[in-house]
Amino acid sequence: MKTKTKTIRTIFFVLLLIVVIVVAYIVFFRLDLFKSKVNEELMDQTTEIVTEFDGVNIYTLSLDKIVALGEPGIYALAEIYKNESSKTDQRWAAIIGISAIGHDLDLSDKVLPYLKDALDDSDVNVRVTAATLVLSHGSKDGIPILIAELDNDATLKPSEPPLPVMSYCALMLIDFTGQDYGVDKTQWQSWWDTNKDTFSLE
Repeated sequence: MKTKTKTIRTIFFVLLLIVVIVVAYIVFFRLDLFKSKVNEELMDQTTEIVTEFDGVNIYTLSLDKIVALGEPGIYALAEIYKNESSKTDQRWAAIIGISAIGHDLDLSDKVLPYLKDALDDSDVNVRVTAATLVLSHGSKDGIPILIAELDNDATLKPSEPPLPVMSYCALMLIDFTGQDYGVDKTQWQSWWDTNKDTFSLE
C-alpha cells in the first residue's frame, strides 16, 4: 500500500514538474520576455532613425543605418508602420526601410507581406510608394494601385524633384511593365484588364 502511494506521489510530482516547465516555456520563450530588453533597445534605435526623417528631404532618411539593423529591423519598422500614432512621414520611412533591408539581404518573401499591407494606406503618398516597392520585389500587386492614381494631380511627398502623383505613377508603370500609355488611366486600365493574368515581372 505504501509503495503504491509513493508511486502515485512520484507520478504526481513528475506531472507537476512537466506542467511547470511547459508554463515556464510559454511565459519566458513564447512571449519573448527574456528578449524584451533587446527588442526595446532595437525599437528605440529604429524609432530614432525614422524620426530623423523630416518628411520632406529624402536625404534625411538614413537608409545605411536602417540596413545595418539587419533582419530584426524589418519587424521593428513594421511595428512603427502599424502604430496608430505614427505620422504619415514615419509610415513612409518605415516601408522604405523595410524594402531596403529586404533588397540588401535578399528577403523579398519576408518583406512583401508588410509592403502589401501599405497598399491600403490612407495616404496616397504611402500607397503609391508601397506599390513601387512591391513591384521592385517582384510582385505585380502594385500595378492596380499605380493605375488608380493616374488622375491624381497632387504633388508627391516627398519627391526630388517635385512630381505630381500621376506623373510618378506613369513613370513607374512604364518602367516596370515596358508599356507606355503616359498618364492615360483608361488605356492603362484596359491593358491591365487584358494582361493581368499573364503579365509577369522579369
